Amino acid sequence: IFSGIILFLTIRKCKSIKNPMINSMRNLFYFAILSTVANIGILNSQNIFLSYICYSLFFIGIDGLVYSLFKFSLYYVDLKINKQIMLTVVLSIFSIDAFIMFINIFFHIAFGIKSIVFQQDVFLLANHFFLYKLHLILSYVIIASVFAMMVFKTIVSPKMYRVKYLSL
Repeated sequence: IFSGIILFLTIRKCKSIKNPMINSMRNLFYFAILSTVANIGILNSQNIFLSYICYSLFFIGIDGLVYSLFKFSLYYVDLKINKQIMLTVVLSIFSIDAFIMFINIFFHIAFGIKSIVFQQDVFLLANHFFLYKLHLILSYVIIASVFAMMVFKTIVSPKMYRVKYLSL
């Protein structure tokens, strides 16, 4: 509960600051909340349709989280590239992925749900298909690019600024 209050207050403070990095952080917090709530739904659901909804929202939340982290990092390291083109491409890819995760609720094209019995308890787990694996690869590639941006900036920055990038 305390963490939720801190997160809420941080989001509220972020609304008053007009800065692309701060906006990215605010969105990252929103997607973290979505993913957390969806994950709680996954853990407590005994209904297959509700599990599809919760898993889909969780994966959409992860898309948003990773995109927001990418956007924040792009502005934070301030690489001399066209940020708008890069962000538009990555956002388009994540939007398609999020759409696939959403329609999966009805068409089961990225993952299915299977029941697993463990010590007399029933758990509804996602059974991942090819499109989910693409979702996973996309997330890992973007996270790796964030890491690469930080490492690159750490290497090329003067010593006194390296701590800025190493801290992340």
